[in-house]
Amino acid sequence: MTGAVLPYDSKRRREMITPEGLALTFVVASRGARFGAFLREYIIIIVRLILVSCLLRFLGLAAIVGGGQNGSSAGEFLGVL
Repeated sequence: MTGAVLPYDSKRRREMITPEGLALTFVVASRGARFGAFLREYIIIIVRLILVSCLLRFLGLAAIVGGGQNGSSAGEFLGVL
């Protein structure tokens, strides 16, 4: 089985040998493509962090307010987070 050979720069072409002895050839992405992927992943991480923070804050405030005068230890814990 042979793969199609695309005209990529030979500097970006890499070959790895697996433990089974299979040669895997791949082309490393360009700087722009790698930066775009990094930026996309970074934005996803920041958005998830903000959403989880807001959710924990909402749950913490709801547990503190809903706990009456004494409050609950779980609500206090979430309020501190």
